[in-house]
Amino acid sequence: MVTADNYAKLATAIVSWLKPRAMALLKQQQSVIKINEYLRGSDTLKSFVGLLGLDLRNYSVIDELGFLIEPVINRYGSTKIVGMLKKVDSDDNIILTSKDIVNSAITEAENRPNKKINLFGVILDMKDLIDLKGCIDNIDNIQ
Repeated sequence: MVTADNYAKLATAIVSWLKPRAMALLKQQQSVIKINEYLRGSDTLKSFVGLLGLDLRNYSVIDELGFLIEPVINRYGSTKIVGMLKKVDSDDNIILTSKDIVNSAITEAENRPNKKINLFGVILDMKDLIDLKGCIDNIDNIQ
């Protein structure tokens, strides 16, 4: 059995944390909203989809095609994240460094009135940061 290095373990933890957030962001994209609106408003599709037993009122393209998006996030995301992590610190120290960074971000968010930080245009609230900390803290369970 091949054991993952610390970069790969940390990337796996980050991707597992990132996946639901990426899916939520995709659902908010204007193009996805437009597709969903089109599908819900098309009389022709309503009749056809009705035969399949789908409820278009609750239909979401992302929910339907998530199985295609998830492997892309896993493979592409992990590869990119490992590349970035290698620029931050050595394999021996990367997990400790990442814990220090997340703890620092949590402390910063705690000191702000809105309990959020802006990380290069991405708004992370306390729950996001605490969830990320939990993923990193459980890294020893990753093979």
